[in-house]
Amino acid sequence: MSYGYNNQGQIWPNHQKEKETQPDFIGWLNVEGEEFWISAWKEKGSANPKSMTLSFSVQPKNEQLREPAKDYREE
Repeated sequence: MSYGYNNQGQIWPNHQKEKETQPDFIGWLNVEGEEFWISAWKEKGSANPKSMTLSFSVQPKNEQLREPAKDYREE
């Protein structure tokens, strides 16, 4: 799926977060036409309260924007 935004992306609050390990923000990123999911977590206890940890995963070509990247911290 293409969003028509080459080398751009978006994130927004994850309103369906049920567990602390799930991302605080989810979204997508397009890099040179390749689509990725983005998952972002607020850093708790960080020196910079606005810093985040990011995770990226490739979006399958037939996938619509409905699932964030897999939470790497649950592995």
